[in-house]
Amino acid sequence: MPGASISTLFVDLRASTKGLRKDAAKAVKIGRRVGNQFAKSFALAGTAAATALAWTLVVVNKRIDEIAKTSDKLGVPIEQLRVLRDLADKNGVSFSTLNKALGDGSRRISEAAQGTGEAVGALEELNLSAERLSQLSPDEQFKQISERLKGVSGQADKARIAYDIFGRSGQEVLNILRQGGGVFTATEEKLDRLGVTLSRVDAAKVELAGDALDDLKLISEGVTNTLAVQMAPILQGISELLL
Repeated sequence: MPGASISTLFVDLRASTKGLRKDAAKAVKIGRRVGNQFAKSFALAGTAAATALAWTLVVVNKRIDEIAKTSDKLGVPIEQLRVLRDLADKNGVSFSTLNKALGDGSRRISEAAQGTGEAVGALEELNLSAERLSQLSPDEQFKQISERLKGVSGQADKARIAYDIFGRSGQEVLNILRQGGGVFTATEEKLDRLGVTLSRVDAAKVELAGDALDDLKLISEGVTNTLAVQMAPILQGISELLL
């Protein structure tokens, strides 16, 4: 009968629709779960990225602060000290050793300008005027000595001259010195291209940021100390009740 056929079709259609609704509901739930997982993953990734960035900034700030303070101490422009540090890193020389060589060299050159000290003979061998050299900043002294030392033929003579001018540190910075003055210009140009070069103004901003972070640490320490003092009697009371 047509009526029976239509009725049967309607029942079948409702059954099929009911199944589709259940499947759709399941799909929605699954979609929500997947969406939540994606949201959590993105949140975790964002947190990890922020933490990594913060840690990187702390390390970089510390490095810049160290260079800035050394620049002020030695009287070497921060831009040139950054060049020397890059050369030191590439030649396996620590920053502290480089700083000592610059400081000792400047002192010995000053003594040689007065006609005393071990650097007198070494500077004469390089045909450099101790008086003129003593008027230059330590980085310029280092460059000029490097350029002249490049022309010394024997390795033993280079080592001896470096020792007489820079002391024990001279032996460790010899790999930089023997390359000649051209390597300083090339390194400076490379750092400029890479955007690594810093001015003293840039470094001052980083130093201020570092001081601000130190102040935040002190504030955090103060809050923690206050909380510990206020919580002490409460914790003691809880302990007595449990015992």
